[in-house]
Amino acid sequence: MKSIAKILFISAVCLLFVPQQTGAEEVKGKSLIEKVCQGTNAKDLCTAILLSDPRSLQETENGLAMIALNVASKNATDIINHVKVLDGDDSLDPNVEQALNDCQDTFEDAQDQITDAIGSLVAGNTKDAQKWLQAGLAASDTCENSLRGNEHILLNKTETFRKLCSIALSIIQNLPSSK
Repeated sequence: MKSIAKILFISAVCLLFVPQQTGAEEVKGKSLIEKVCQGTNAKDLCTAILLSDPRSLQETENGLAMIALNVASKNATDIINHVKVLDGDDSLDPNVEQALNDCQDTFEDAQDQITDAIGSLVAGNTKDAQKWLQAGLAASDTCENSLRGNEHILLNKTETFRKLCSIALSIIQNLPSSK
């Protein structure tokens, strides 16, 4: 009987030192990216942009949101640079030229709002990050309205920006809110 008690005692002690699986294991890598992108309206684009950053495989959901915000910010920079090139075209109608200047201003504001969203996310304030990002998201509509009748000039670029911001917003909306 003593030997059975010893075996049970040793078994119990050994079980204390064996790592326990809780079922709530942290998801990482491609699995996390797939999970995060599943909740967006552009799953394939979301997956592609997150996987394009080598850090994404090591990131948490918060880190993936940061990557998505940085991609949206870079896209805004690309739009601004493209508008500057177009604005140098002397053959443009003055109304289109003014609309492009308005778009440039709008996307510069959007870039600032994305930067504010990043700052809010760093501070753990997901609600403010969402508000800043929603304000930045409106840049596409504002720009397209400025270009009324000539939307084709930037249409693909503004649509891409809208999708990138929507992806970042979806990821942030699914983060735990701390403030």
